[in-house]
Amino acid sequence: MRRLSVLGLLAVISCQSTTIEDGDSMFRRGNYPQAMEIYSDLATEAPSGELDQRMERTRYFLMEQGVRDLLHLGRSEDALEVIDYLEGVAPEDRMQTIADLRGRTLRQIGRRHYDLGFAYYEATQIEAAAREYVLCLSWDPENQDAKTNLARCEQWLTTRDRIAEDYYFQGMDHLRADQDLRARTAFMHAATLLGDDDSQAAERLTNLTTSLAEESREKSYLFMEAGLTGQAWVAAQDAVYLAPDDPRNQELANHLADMVLSNAYLVAADVARRGGETMAADEFLEKTRQLGVVEHGERIRTVTELNQDRKNSDHYARARAYELDNQMVHARDRYQQILDDEGGFGWRDVEQRLTAISARLAEAKQKMTAAQVARNAGDIDGYVSGLQEVLRLSVDFPDAMEQYRAHLAEKE
Repeated sequence: MRRLSVLGLLAVISCQSTTIEDGDSMFRRGNYPQAMEIYSDLATEAPSGELDQRMERTRYFLMEQGVRDLLHLGRSEDALEVIDYLEGVAPEDRMQTIADLRGRTLRQIGRRHYDLGFAYYEATQIEAAAREYVLCLSWDPENQDAKTNLARCEQWLTTRDRIAEDYYFQGMDHLRADQDLRARTAFMHAATLLGDDDSQAAERLTNLTTSLAEESREKSYLFMEAGLTGQAWVAAQDAVYLAPDDPRNQELANHLADMVLSNAYLVAADVARRGGETMAADEFLEKTRQLGVVEHGERIRTVTELNQDRKNSDHYARARAYELDNQMVHARDRYQQILDDEGGFGWRDVEQRLTAISARLAEAKQKMTAAQVARNAGDIDGYVSGLQEVLRLSVDFPDAMEQYRAHLAEKE
């Protein structure tokens, strides 16, 4: 067993030794990194001219293989730079291979432009597609698909230019017939087809659009002066659509939007007033004021006055009911509320009624004071008589009803 182990060890040591033939074998298999490693190790142990030649050729083949790896990764431009270098150092027998690699690289770059052009063509971006097909042919002049598709693009562009020209002349005809909207539509189609911001169609479209926007804005002002808010709003929206970047159009549209909303609040306030919902009417009027529409100033004042009249009428009706029921304190408070809301100015006969009620309540106060004096003096009959006189003057005079009821309860 010991003898066999020694033989096995010697076999392993024998297998681990390398020769030039091993490096050549790796080279023939295309394993250039392994071949280079073997040659380098051998050259370190025993340098020789033969090994230097092998190492030099192996280095070249490593760079050549690097070109293939770059192409596999799609890095065509990097591969092209390496090929430019290899052409100056390649052995005579590798010149054809270098030429083949260059052709492959150029075709790969061309193919990339072709694929991009096809994508543009599918997206109907014909100008961009034609440009990519031209670039493809600059790298790969023999690409028949690129030639065919470029011809289709040129045909499409020629047809597009002819259609755009037809639209342009249609627009000119409409202009001469004073049909501005139709002319604008025709110029818009022409400019869209041409895709050129500096074209005559685009220039006429811009000028005509500006003119139409100004015309719509002026119409809107005329409608506003005539009180036709709906028509004014429509005209302002046309101006914004035609020239959205013009601040005057946007300002006008915003103002009219406020007018429409303000008008709606005013109508709601008037409806609420007519229905007796005076508080709701006040809320709608406040919203209208917040919008600040100058044109509605007079209407706001009118509806406000009418709403105040409605509130006064409600207070007056309730005050008269209290007065008829001999609730003079409540009646006085309602009449006073009317005067407070009117800023001290009179309304109907409120001042006269308030004066009469105030005199009556002053008398009731005197009677109440006398009743309290009689009670304190022990004059119960005078006290009761005073309370009765107070209640005859005003049934809701403070404490009069409570004290009289308490007296009646004591008697029972």
